[in-house]
Amino acid sequence: NRAWLVHLLVIACFTCLASIAAHPQASSSDPASAARAVGTAFLKAVQAADWKAAAGFLDLAAIDSLRRSQVSAARRQHPNPPLTVERLMRMDTTMPRAVAEYQVKRMADYQLSESFLEHEFGVKDPDSLLALPIEVAARKWLEVHDERFMERRAMRTSGCMPASADTLFAAPVERVLGVVVRDSVAYLLHERERDQRFDPYELYSSPPQVMLLYRTRDIWWVVPRSDLLGTMGISVFCERLTPTKPLQRQPKRRDGP
Repeated sequence: NRAWLVHLLVIACFTCLASIAAHPQASSSDPASAARAVGTAFLKAVQAADWKAAAGFLDLAAIDSLRRSQVSAARRQHPNPPLTVERLMRMDTTMPRAVAEYQVKRMADYQLSESFLEHEFGVKDPDSLLALPIEVAARKWLEVHDERFMERRAMRTSGCMPASADTLFAAPVERVLGVVVRDSVAYLLHERERDQRFDPYELYSSPPQVMLLYRTRDIWWVVPRSDLLGTMGISVFCERLTPTKPLQRQPKRRDGP
């Protein structure tokens, strides 16, 4: 019995060491420094597209709550009856049949596209999403909300994905500007490293982002908010230009002899 007790204590010690290694804040007594260490490690994991490591910093209870609410909403959805050409033309009597046929086909293609569960977790079927281990669901949630993944998906949907598309999507590099701690909540301010700094007088200049962290039992966790990775949605429109022949210069006509 004593040997078995010693064995359990050794396992507990290794578990504790693994927890400290996975969460760098555990070795820091300063809450702001601990929250900064967690936020910085999370951003570096996202930059490397290491979704397993990044998911290890997420509040998994919040991910599970989000997953269950999204599944419940998906199950409450009732598919709309298919729109027909005749019905659309009755709704708009001025619409030509050719335009109505095009609109009906476009709406049908849209209904066959990704569901909002796919946009949130990369899984279309509600039961399949619930069956995933929460750690796997967290990895999928991070990946489908990553800017590089969204850009690839948007370009594939638009039909203008080039052969060398992977070279177009650079890994995001974030700079941590500061941390504010209030009780069990921390706000980490960070910005994307760019050639130009944020200009408050520039209309389309992107301001720094705020990462929310929550502390439980002296451990800081990243809260999976919809704006965590900074990109709410990406749309790409691809226009194919038909090459035209260069105009040939016509010789001048000369009048008279």
